[in-house]
Amino acid sequence: MVGQPVTVSVAVVDLWAGLGAGQPTWSFGDGSAPVAGATATHTFGAPGVYTITLSAADALGNATTESFTITVVAQSGIPPAPILRETRPPSVTLALPHCAGRLSRKACRRLRASTAAWRTLSGAVTDQAPSSGIAGVEVAVYRMHGVRVEAFSGGRFRRTAKAKARRTFVAARVSGTRWTLRLPKLSPGTYTFLVRARDGAGNESAIVTRSVRLR
Repeated sequence: MVGQPVTVSVAVVDLWAGLGAGQPTWSFGDGSAPVAGATATHTFGAPGVYTITLSAADALGNATTESFTITVVAQSGIPPAPILRETRPPSVTLALPHCAGRLSRKACRRLRASTAAWRTLSGAVTDQAPSSGIAGVEVAVYRMHGVRVEAFSGGRFRRTAKAKARRTFVAARVSGTRWTLRLPKLSPGTYTFLVRARDGAGNESAIVTRSVRLR
């Protein structure tokens, strides 16, 4: 209702770099200044349908956004409570290879630069409530060695063009909130991994991308 405060909140997690300063931020779509913080309260001054945009970025500048619509009614009559309708695609992560606690930072960096460490890819996948369930996780993997590009498909790496390699996704195995994909023996080179998830309603996550040079 016009003149009544609306409170919104979010939990944002970044596994690699951590959130950047002043994140996340809310834009309420009515010309007011954005508000920073995991929880924000806003009062709309006029009836209408507004788009609330939530934005967040990590310390490396990687950004994500979500949009919601809210219907605000006038004070006269018998107004319903403000209705917040959300479109929430699933989220997916790509985990770094695990380093045992006894390893030094230098040894961990060396491990994560090895081809053996990346033969089994894994990560987390979640679908926000109300959930339609995770329909699948897909991964594209390609290797660049000079001008040569090889994409993973059909159980092995095949030579192709870079643009096509970025669209060559294969299905990963999903168990609960975890996914895995086993790769064949890797040759040295620069590898790019792209991961996406799709829920039962057809919503698709943002694509997670990571490039590593392996030896």
